[in-house]
Amino acid sequence: MTNAAVKIENNVRPLCPADLEQVIAIDSVYMGKPRRRFFEKRLAHAEKNPEDFVHVGVARTARWSASPLPASSVVSLAGSKPLPGSTRSA
Repeated sequence: MTNAAVKIENNVRPLCPADLEQVIAIDSVYMGKPRRRFFEKRLAHAEKNPEDFVHVGVARTARWSASPLPASSVVSLAGSKPLPGSTRSA
């Protein structure tokens, strides 16, 4: 039997101009409409006066991790026939 788990990673980093579209998309969900001009103006000001702003983004990723099965317990998905190299009998 496999021991599978989900590992969730949170990565915090400064936002950059390449993040603009994602910021607008996330904000649109909460505000009900895109506020592109608002964020474009804010980004332009932040680029001119970076000391006036703190822009932080959190990227959350989920990864599956699993313990590999021993070769003796590997079977094909088509049925109980062992895969080549397996020592398990059908």
